[in-house]
Amino acid sequence: MENSFKVRKIVTHSGNAHLDDLLGVALLSFKYHVPIERRSSVDVFEEDTIYVDIGRRYEPPYLLDHHQSIEIPCSLILVIKHHFPELASLDIPEIRYIDVRDRFGLYKAINLQIPSELLFFERIFTRWFASISYISPDDEEYSILSWLGKRFYFYIKHRSEELKKYDEILSRAREVEFNGVKVLILDDDMPPYEVASRRDDVHVIIQPSSRNKDNYSIIKLAPYQDRITLDEVAKYLEERGKLVFYHANKFMLVSKDLSSALEAIKHVKYVNSS
Repeated sequence: MENSFKVRKIVTHSGNAHLDDLLGVALLSFKYHVPIERRSSVDVFEEDTIYVDIGRRYEPPYLLDHHQSIEIPCSLILVIKHHFPELASLDIPEIRYIDVRDRFGLYKAINLQIPSELLFFERIFTRWFASISYISPDDEEYSILSWLGKRFYFYIKHRSEELKKYDEILSRAREVEFNGVKVLILDDDMPPYEVASRRDDVHVIIQPSSRNKDNYSIIKLAPYQDRITLDEVAKYLEERGKLVFYHANKFMLVSKDLSSALEAIKHVKYVNSS
């Protein structure tokens, strides 16, 4: 990873920290290892200094604020675009969420699925970052920020490959429907929330168990969990000695094999909530 620009310092806004400025600055600290200053305003723009989310000017590669125009994406995206071009073409849902929330507010982002990783960053790291006014590469805490930037950098790369894998799994999926319930049969293990985020018309998935590939999980997807019942599915499997495991509220069952899962799923029911 080459340092394309001469960078002496990184400046961002003071007060509450957000995922936008936290992760943008963390990425830059990982790449440039220069001091970071958080201040309330910018009166004079200093040479060889990157301004992230502050200054009301977008003049890359050093001035990376977006607040003066709704058409400019959030500063995290500007940091990636102008300082990490190898990541710029990767479409990552978590970054899209940060952008929508930062530019349009929570009322627009509330309908998006909030990734659990972002909640962790938001609740832990942003509060810590907000307490900082100045931090030097020589400070012990700087290694935390640089580590976070490094982890986020490789997370973006890994996440891009992961998303391709999930798209491939879904492209091979089979669809069946029983009693008004649409079921998706996958040939590989995939996080249910990843299926739900792509296929909001699907009620239940059947896929190889993450613990034992010979077993098959039957999982209800959000937001339909309260409208679907797997009670009769569980009963069918249990009576035939094919039920390996189930959660107490039966949102997930595990069958010994695929053929048993496919026979059992015929007993799934859509609950009429009216």
